[in-house]
Amino acid sequence: MSARAEIASAARVAAVDAAWRQWAALGAPVSGSGVAVSVADPEALLLLSCVLRDGERRLDDVLAWWASAGATLLSVQRVRTMMRQYPASTRNGLAAFAHAAIAAGDARWKLLAGPSPEDALFSRGKRAREPRLAVYTALMLRLRAAFGVGVKADAIAVLIAMGGADATVRSLVRATGYTAAAVRRAVKEMEAARVVRSTAVRPAAYRVDAGAWSAFLGTDAGELGGWRYFADLFAFLAAVIAWGEAEGDDGYVSASAARDIFEAHRLAFELSRIPFPKPEDALGARYLDAFAVTVHGLADWLATNL
Repeated sequence: MSARAEIASAARVAAVDAAWRQWAALGAPVSGSGVAVSVADPEALLLLSCVLRDGERRLDDVLAWWASAGATLLSVQRVRTMMRQYPASTRNGLAAFAHAAIAAGDARWKLLAGPSPEDALFSRGKRAREPRLAVYTALMLRLRAAFGVGVKADAIAVLIAMGGADATVRSLVRATGYTAAAVRRAVKEMEAARVVRSTAVRPAAYRVDAGAWSAFLGTDAGELGGWRYFADLFAFLAAVIAWGEAEGDDGYVSASAARDIFEAHRLAFELSRIPFPKPEDALGARYLDAFAVTVHGLADWLATNL
């Protein structure tokens, strides 16, 4: 197996494991998956699953279930924004999901459905169950179910996951994918309502009383705590998988493309404190070895931080 193929294979294995663990935590009709304890990013999970479904056809059962049971709790706006980071091939699976969501009664997905997909979801009709919204992993979905799908519910979810730590508008934008104007307006309004608190320094940072929210929700924060930047990290895995499937060898061109993929998602590694070899220390084709270390490092991090 070439170095390129091995790296892409490691990315796919990590992505498949992450997808199954998070879906299982949310109540999907699956078994045998490990437990996910961090707050899931539902749009990131959807898009990653659309990337993986060609090789994991059982995901069609899960996507069909979610189109019926949970599509109304997803933000079509966030999906459209996040799609920019995912390979073009993701659109096929997303269109199939959108058509299933429309058939289930959620007309918002017409924006992403397009023509009738050639590769529609193939579900074996497993009996669906209701999503598990009371678990910590489903925090973002739970707040949306309570307060509506939008920037305010998502910003509160991120702040709760951060355990009372301060977050600037910029960091909330990175975590949620909404525009800076939308996030700034939302936190200002929630500050006026005394739902969030702000610091006196500039730039202003915002936080919530995580203990009060935990008591209100009747759930404890995840054992590991903290917000995980799954939107960026899952997009990185998707890009690595697509990179491995494209034509190429283990030479300079492949290494250069790998370097570009990492640099596009470098901030997520830094924010998540995931160690990685610096690309500037591995020039030319030698970067493939460093890229392999980066991908395996992310896989190890996901195994213990998901």
